[in-house]
Amino acid sequence: MESAKEQLLERLESQVGLELEEIAQAISGTDDFGPWCDDRDLRQELGDLGRLHLQTFFRFVRQGSLDISALDFVRHRSVQRAHEMVPLASTLHAYFIGVRAFSDAIVRAAGTDRALREEALLLLVRVADYSAVAVMLMVESYNETVQGKRADREADRRDLLQELLTRGPGERGSLARRAAALGLEAGRSQVVAITRVGPSGSSDPSPLTRRCAAEALARASGRDPSHAFIVVRSDDVVAVLDAAGDRPACTLVEHVQEHVRSRGTVNFTCGIGTPFSSLEGFHASHEEARRALRRCSARRPIISSPDEITLFEDLAITSGEAVRRLIPARTRQALQDPELRSTL
Repeated sequence: MESAKEQLLERLESQVGLELEEIAQAISGTDDFGPWCDDRDLRQELGDLGRLHLQTFFRFVRQGSLDISALDFVRHRSVQRAHEMVPLASTLHAYFIGVRAFSDAIVRAAGTDRALREEALLLLVRVADYSAVAVMLMVESYNETVQGKRADREADRRDLLQELLTRGPGERGSLARRAAALGLEAGRSQVVAITRVGPSGSSDPSPLTRRCAAEALARASGRDPSHAFIVVRSDDVVAVLDAAGDRPACTLVEHVQEHVRSRGTVNFTCGIGTPFSSLEGFHASHEEARRALRRCSARRPIISSPDEITLFEDLAITSGEAVRRLIPARTRQALQDPELRSTL
């Protein structure tokens, strides 16, 4: 006599087509996935993926164990979605919609038969076990892909920054396309902002606080994080931000300063350069940002060059001992008198 477990599985397997259709309808009934189901190729892909899940699940239930290699298709799909920049939340949402629809199908297949309903409860536990493994693989594969792409883009941005600072714009056509892909868009009014951040009382900047500042700048910029031009260097963070508009650099940096300081006692200074709209202007904006950064202090942690820097200030900070020759020796000697200094 056929067991209740096998009878329930056979009922489910005989209705795979209906189950997959129900899953597709459930997904298309949400705002997030409605556009997907209008795409015939994608709809077919979702159907094929659901069929693979069901086949693997039935094999898992009958064998009593799950071979991780049997879920390689889950990894491949998650990597594909990461490359297509589909949010991980959307991928997981679609999966859990499918799990819910399949769970409903299990309950319906059991009907009112007591033995089948008992097997249905056990089968729902198996669904949870299977889903735990599948979701783990989805998240792991997605994050590995995204982190790998992110690391590659960060390396590309560092290389481009070095090239722009040492060799200039160079070949405009190919370089402009490469820069645009990394967040330096031609025709957009932008500025270079150089941020230095580290623990208060320490002369060594912390990699963690620099990374925190970089991520805060990316979020505040309003650009897609993968498209924000931000480079974390050994002692500072170089960012390209909008010169004006809804998120001007000065306002944005002040917001980030508050955010970073709220996470601990840190020294935060930022120099902002002059606006530019082509690669030819990047180097000058970077130099002005460095010039402004040299003038930053605890009293003035954020300075925009050249509007907030006088020529005398710049000479005084950059000339060192040479600037002392501008002050006559007798005047310097007189200024050493405490009473005279107090009077002045």
